[in-house]
Amino acid sequence: MGDVRSPTDIGPPCCRGAALCPGPAAKISGEMTESGWPSSYKRVWFITGASDGIGRALTEAVLARGERAVVTARRPERVRELIERYPAQALVVELDVTRREQVQRSVSEASDRFGRIDVLVNTTGQLFDANVFGLVDVTRAVLPFMERVCRGHVINVLSIAPGRLAVEGFSAALAKQMAPLGIKVSTFESSANGHHPEESASVAEAIMAAVDDNEEPDIRG
Repeated sequence: MGDVRSPTDIGPPCCRGAALCPGPAAKISGEMTESGWPSSYKRVWFITGASDGIGRALTEAVLARGERAVVTARRPERVRELIERYPAQALVVELDVTRREQVQRSVSEASDRFGRIDVLVNTTGQLFDANVFGLVDVTRAVLPFMERVCRGHVINVLSIAPGRLAVEGFSAALAKQMAPLGIKVSTFESSANGHHPEESASVAEAIMAAVDDNEEPDIRG
Protein backbone atom coordinates (compact mmCIF):
# COMPACT_ATOMS: atom_id res chain seq x y z
CA MET A 1 0.00 0.00 0.00
CA GLY A 2 3.01 2.32 0.22
CA ASP A 3 2.82 2.89 -3.53
CA VAL A 4 -0.75 4.08 -3.18
CA ARG A 5 -0.08 6.55 -0.38
CA SER A 6 3.26 7.89 -1.64
CA PRO A 7 2.73 9.33 -5.12
CA THR A 8 5.97 11.33 -5.18
CA ASP A 9 7.21 9.61 -8.34
CA ILE A 10 4.08 10.26 -10.40
CA GLY A 11 4.79 12.08 -13.63
CA PRO A 12 7.79 14.15 -14.75
CA PRO A 13 8.42 17.50 -13.02
CA CYS A 14 7.11 20.56 -14.84
CA CYS A 15 7.50 23.50 -12.53
CA ARG A 16 8.42 22.97 -8.93
CA GLY A 17 7.90 26.70 -8.69
CA ALA A 18 4.46 27.70 -9.95
CA ALA A 19 5.72 30.53 -12.17
CA LEU A 20 8.16 28.46 -14.21
CA CYS A 21 5.85 26.42 -16.40
CA PRO A 22 6.74 26.86 -20.11
CA GLY A 23 3.93 24.62 -21.40
CA PRO A 24 1.16 25.41 -23.87
CA ALA A 25 -1.16 26.72 -21.17
CA ALA A 26 0.56 30.06 -21.65
CA LYS A 27 -0.68 30.07 -25.26
CA ILE A 28 -4.34 29.71 -24.35
CA SER A 29 -6.00 33.05 -24.92
CA GLY A 30 -9.43 34.55 -24.43
CA GLU A 31 -11.53 35.90 -21.58
CA MET A 32 -10.74 33.99 -18.39
CA THR A 33 -13.26 32.60 -15.92
CA GLU A 34 -12.74 32.68 -12.15
CA SER A 35 -11.46 29.11 -12.30
CA GLY A 36 -8.63 30.04 -14.65
CA TRP A 37 -10.18 28.41 -17.73
CA PRO A 38 -10.77 30.64 -20.78
CA SER A 39 -14.49 31.12 -21.32
CA SER A 40 -14.31 29.63 -24.83
CA TYR A 41 -12.02 26.72 -23.87
CA LYS A 42 -13.39 23.25 -24.64
CA ARG A 43 -11.86 20.90 -22.10
CA VAL A 44 -10.92 17.29 -22.71
CA TRP A 45 -12.25 14.91 -20.06
CA PHE A 46 -10.93 11.38 -19.49
CA ILE A 47 -13.67 9.42 -17.74
CA THR A 48 -13.33 5.85 -16.49
CA GLY A 49 -16.29 3.55 -15.97
CA ALA A 50 -18.38 5.57 -18.41
CA SER A 51 -20.84 2.83 -19.34
CA ASP A 52 -23.15 3.32 -16.35
CA GLY A 53 -23.74 5.14 -13.10
CA ILE A 54 -21.97 8.41 -12.42
CA GLY A 55 -19.50 7.84 -15.24
CA ARG A 56 -22.29 7.59 -17.79
CA ALA A 57 -24.23 10.56 -16.42
CA LEU A 58 -21.11 12.72 -16.38
CA THR A 59 -20.12 11.72 -19.90
CA GLU A 60 -23.56 12.61 -21.23
CA ALA A 61 -23.47 15.99 -19.48
CA VAL A 62 -19.95 16.83 -20.68
CA LEU A 63 -20.74 16.02 -24.31
CA ALA A 64 -24.10 17.79 -24.21
CA ARG A 65 -22.29 20.94 -23.12
CA GLY A 66 -20.01 20.82 -26.15
CA GLU A 67 -16.84 19.65 -24.43
CA ARG A 68 -14.84 16.60 -25.41
CA ALA A 69 -14.57 13.26 -23.67
CA VAL A 70 -12.45 10.15 -23.77
CA VAL A 71 -15.17 7.63 -22.93
CA THR A 72 -13.67 4.50 -21.40
CA ALA A 73 -15.39 1.27 -20.43
CA ARG A 74 -14.58 -2.41 -20.09
CA ARG A 75 -17.44 -3.06 -22.53
CA PRO A 76 -17.15 -0.27 -25.10
CA GLU A 77 -20.12 -1.54 -27.09
CA ARG A 78 -22.31 -0.11 -24.32
CA VAL A 79 -21.21 3.45 -25.17
CA ARG A 80 -20.67 3.23 -28.94
CA GLU A 81 -23.81 5.23 -29.66
CA LEU A 82 -22.09 8.29 -28.21
CA ILE A 83 -19.82 8.40 -31.27
CA GLU A 84 -22.89 8.60 -33.50
CA ARG A 85 -24.38 11.39 -31.40
CA TYR A 86 -21.12 13.30 -30.84
CA PRO A 87 -18.69 12.24 -33.59
CA ALA A 88 -16.37 15.24 -33.19
CA GLN A 89 -16.35 15.21 -29.41
CA ALA A 90 -16.33 11.60 -28.22
CA LEU A 91 -13.57 9.01 -28.33
CA VAL A 92 -14.66 5.58 -27.11
CA VAL A 93 -11.86 3.39 -25.78
CA GLU A 94 -11.88 -0.07 -24.21
CA LEU A 95 -10.34 0.13 -20.75
CA ASP A 96 -10.07 -2.33 -17.91
CA VAL A 97 -8.12 -0.25 -15.38
CA THR A 98 -6.54 -3.37 -13.87
CA ARG A 99 -4.69 -4.01 -17.14
CA ARG A 100 -1.77 -1.63 -17.43
CA GLU A 101 -1.30 -2.16 -21.15
CA GLN A 102 -4.87 -0.97 -21.73
CA VAL A 103 -4.29 2.04 -19.48
CA GLN A 104 -1.27 3.11 -21.50
CA ARG A 105 -3.00 2.45 -24.82
CA SER A 106 -6.11 4.41 -23.87
CA VAL A 107 -4.09 7.44 -22.78
CA SER A 108 -2.03 7.23 -25.97
CA GLU A 109 -5.22 7.16 -28.07
CA ALA A 110 -6.52 10.17 -26.16
CA SER A 111 -3.30 12.05 -26.88
CA ASP A 112 -3.41 11.15 -30.56
CA ARG A 113 -7.01 12.34 -30.89
CA PHE A 114 -7.14 15.44 -28.69
CA GLY A 115 -3.52 16.29 -27.85
CA ARG A 116 -4.19 16.83 -24.15
CA ILE A 117 -6.22 15.78 -21.11
CA ASP A 118 -7.60 18.53 -18.89
CA VAL A 119 -9.80 16.62 -16.45
CA LEU A 120 -9.47 13.03 -15.20
CA VAL A 121 -12.45 11.42 -13.47
CA ASN A 122 -11.86 8.04 -11.85
CA THR A 123 -15.13 6.32 -10.98
CA THR A 124 -14.80 3.34 -8.67
CA GLY A 125 -15.75 -0.26 -9.28
CA GLN A 126 -16.49 -3.13 -6.95
CA LEU A 127 -13.03 -4.70 -6.79
CA PHE A 128 -10.05 -3.59 -4.71
CA ASP A 129 -7.60 -3.84 -7.61
CA ALA A 130 -9.74 -1.58 -9.77
CA ASN A 131 -10.51 0.88 -6.99
CA VAL A 132 -6.93 1.32 -5.82
CA PHE A 133 -4.24 0.02 -8.14
CA GLY A 134 -6.21 0.69 -11.31
CA LEU A 135 -7.05 4.22 -10.18
CA VAL A 136 -3.40 4.91 -9.37
CA ASP A 137 -2.21 3.53 -12.71
CA VAL A 138 -4.66 5.70 -14.67
CA THR A 139 -3.66 8.75 -12.65
CA ARG A 140 0.03 8.07 -13.25
CA ALA A 141 -0.58 7.84 -16.98
CA VAL A 142 -2.64 11.03 -17.23
CA LEU A 143 -0.79 13.39 -14.88
CA PRO A 144 2.13 14.14 -17.24
CA PHE A 145 -0.31 15.88 -19.60
CA MET A 146 -1.37 18.18 -16.77
CA GLU A 147 2.11 18.72 -15.37
CA ARG A 148 3.40 19.92 -18.73
CA VAL A 149 0.92 22.80 -18.71
CA CYS A 150 0.53 23.29 -14.94
CA ARG A 151 -3.24 23.00 -15.23
CA GLY A 152 -5.79 20.27 -14.68
CA HIS A 153 -8.17 18.56 -12.31
CA VAL A 154 -8.14 14.97 -11.00
CA ILE A 155 -11.41 13.76 -9.51
CA ASN A 156 -11.81 10.48 -7.64
CA VAL A 157 -15.35 9.27 -7.02
CA LEU A 158 -15.56 7.17 -3.87
CA SER A 159 -18.18 4.60 -2.99
CA ILE A 160 -18.64 2.00 -0.27
CA ALA A 161 -16.56 -0.47 -2.30
CA PRO A 162 -13.28 -1.95 -0.99
CA GLY A 163 -10.22 0.29 -1.03
CA ARG A 164 -12.05 3.48 -0.14
CA LEU A 165 -9.66 4.51 2.64
CA ALA A 166 -6.63 3.84 0.45
CA VAL A 167 -8.05 6.04 -2.31
CA GLU A 168 -8.82 8.80 0.20
CA GLY A 169 -5.23 8.70 1.45
CA PHE A 170 -3.83 8.68 -2.06
CA SER A 171 -6.02 11.62 -3.06
CA ALA A 172 -5.00 13.69 -0.04
CA ALA A 173 -1.30 13.08 -0.65
CA LEU A 174 -1.62 13.78 -4.35
CA ALA A 175 -3.51 17.03 -3.71
CA LYS A 176 -0.65 18.36 -1.59
CA GLN A 177 1.94 17.37 -4.18
CA MET A 178 0.08 18.78 -7.17
CA ALA A 179 -1.11 22.07 -5.64
CA PRO A 180 2.13 23.98 -6.44
CA LEU A 181 1.73 22.92 -10.08
CA GLY A 182 -1.77 24.32 -10.42
CA ILE A 183 -3.38 20.86 -10.56
CA LYS A 184 -6.44 20.29 -8.39
CA VAL A 185 -7.40 16.97 -6.80
CA SER A 186 -10.96 16.43 -5.51
CA THR A 187 -12.89 13.53 -4.03
CA PHE A 188 -16.63 12.94 -4.28
CA GLU A 189 -18.46 10.46 -2.11
CA SER A 190 -21.39 8.41 -3.33
CA SER A 191 -23.37 5.89 -1.34
CA ALA A 192 -23.62 3.47 -4.27
CA ASN A 193 -21.41 4.97 -6.95
CA GLY A 194 -24.42 6.64 -8.50
CA HIS A 195 -26.25 3.59 -9.77
CA HIS A 196 -29.51 5.36 -8.97
CA PRO A 197 -30.30 7.76 -11.84
CA GLU A 198 -31.11 10.71 -9.57
CA GLU A 199 -27.88 10.30 -7.64
CA SER A 200 -25.85 9.87 -10.81
CA ALA A 201 -27.18 13.10 -12.25
CA SER A 202 -26.67 14.97 -8.99
CA VAL A 203 -23.05 13.90 -8.55
CA ALA A 204 -22.29 14.53 -12.24
CA GLU A 205 -23.67 18.05 -11.92
CA ALA A 206 -21.59 18.66 -8.80
CA ILE A 207 -18.43 17.41 -10.50
CA MET A 208 -18.91 19.75 -13.44
CA ALA A 209 -19.59 22.67 -11.10
CA ALA A 210 -16.42 21.88 -9.14
CA VAL A 211 -14.31 21.84 -12.29
CA ASP A 212 -15.89 25.09 -13.45
CA ASP A 213 -15.32 26.74 -10.08
CA ASN A 214 -12.00 25.01 -9.33
CA GLU A 215 -13.26 24.00 -5.91
CA GLU A 216 -12.17 21.08 -3.74
CA PRO A 217 -15.51 19.74 -2.50
CA ASP A 218 -16.37 16.59 -0.62
CA ILE A 219 -19.83 15.63 -1.89
CA ARG A 220 -21.62 12.97 0.13
CA GLY A 221 -24.43 11.08 -1.60
